[in-house]
Amino acid sequence: MSDDEETRTCSNCQRDICLASFLMHEIHCKRHMSVCSKCGEPVPKLEREEHEDEYHAKVPCSLQCGKRMERRFLEDHEKSECPERHELCQFCNLDLAWRELGEHENYCGSRTEPCDECGKYVQKKDSLTHQCGEAAPKRHCRYCEMGFDGDEAVAMH
Repeated sequence: MSDDEETRTCSNCQRDICLASFLMHEIHCKRHMSVCSKCGEPVPKLEREEHEDEYHAKVPCSLQCGKRMERRFLEDHEKSECPERHELCQFCNLDLAWRELGEHENYCGSRTEPCDECGKYVQKKDSLTHQCGEAAPKRHCRYCEMGFDGDEAVAMH
């Protein structure tokens, strides 16, 4: 159907139909089609039960969160809503269930690593906003006088 063709909306399926074939469409549509009360899609009357089973039957989440939903909502649920979906920790790339991710990232982001530029120990969660000042002064072991970058390195020595 081109944009300049005149159309009319079918009273049964609510679709725009070319005026030249509108009468035949509407007679056929009213006789053979019904509109699903749940999703608004036109469905052949003989296939109503199949449509109900295929699109609207409640199915359990395959990630085993315990929820049941219509099959048509399952993919979105498992991708973006399910607490059992897996995501990667932004600090260590560990694959975890979403419900565990917040607690893990709080712990993981609190770990420290030395800054590559200034040697100062910075929490992983602050590494993107860390601004290097002057290089951290070397810390020396009081027993052997060996120099280290930061108090933590001396303590581990």
